[in-house]
Amino acid sequence: MKNRSKSSASAVSSDKGLIFTDELSFAALEAYKLLRTNIMFSFPGDESCRVVGISSSVRGEGKSTTACNLAYVLSQAGKKTLLIDGDLRLPSVFTKLSIKQSPGLSNLLVSKSAAGGIISCKSAPGLDILPSGDCPPNPSELLSSDRMGQLLDAFKSSYEYIVVDLPPISDVTDALAISKFLDGIVMVVRNGVVDKSELADALRQLRLCSVRLLGFAFRDAAESKKGYGKKYGKYYKDYYSAGGKK
Repeated sequence: MKNRSKSSASAVSSDKGLIFTDELSFAALEAYKLLRTNIMFSFPGDESCRVVGISSSVRGEGKSTTACNLAYVLSQAGKKTLLIDGDLRLPSVFTKLSIKQSPGLSNLLVSKSAAGGIISCKSAPGLDILPSGDCPPNPSELLSSDRMGQLLDAFKSSYEYIVVDLPPISDVTDALAISKFLDGIVMVVRNGVVDKSELADALRQLRLCSVRLLGFAFRDAAESKKGYGKKYGKYYKDYYSAGGKK
């Protein structure tokens, strides 16, 4: 596990999809703490609430597990944190954390009169969870709506960090639709699941939307050949040399 750059928010995780630290290995826990530290250093001297999206190039890279555990370690550092399941097409946070799916985000977006949805995590004081809610027919439109921006603005008054689990970049436009409300995105990159062309295409889409790339969270990197982080880490520099927002 190597910290290349505090501004890149990079970390290596070799956990097998476990949620929260009671069952995580020491190495996986330290990797998430490193990711937390690097994200904090991405916003130096800024006390305002930050909204961080977690996405990937394709499905199966572990973005939801990463989002859950990042939110957990942020709360363990004394940061009041809200985890939002923003994957309105194939949500998984509610199954990973054994909570109700609805009411949730989609219900709040559809109706201003919708109540509830936010769940306090009993095993992690300081961490609240907003599940996806009922699966709507128009996720992209809801995530890019003024109502989404209003909800996030309202949440910012109560939290220091908001972590949003997003759909993969290459699958649908949802992550790009909500990107205007985010302070940055962390891309999860999993060894053996994504290839260079898929990652390059996802970063191209982020760049076209002027999304701030906070960096990469490498998964299962310990099982790959030496130089995995260096191999994919160059995309971070390439992203900004090509005009990505920083």
